Amino acid sequence: MPKDSFASLSGTAKLIEDAGYELVEMVLANHDIWDRYVAAQWWTLSEWLRENPDDPDASALRQFLDHARDSYLEYGRDYIGWGVFVLRG
Repeated sequence: MPKDSFASLSGTAKLIEDAGYELVEMVLANHDIWDRYVAAQWWTLSEWLRENPDDPDASALRQFLDHARDSYLEYGRDYIGWGVFVLRG
């Protein structure tokens, strides 16, 4: 993905404006909300792995879960989040 595919919050607002829209509302996740969202995914995968230890995909899914958790805790938490933007055209 090109480096310029990502923008700061103010940069996102500028991209919206440049596209001909007005930003009229937004809801952004804070760290607590984002942590709960991500941790729920870890929980779901962990439960599936406990219930399906012999599944042919279990090893790959365990690697995916471990990598996802490690990368989120190492650096992702500071850079990943979500937001809902309401625009007016």
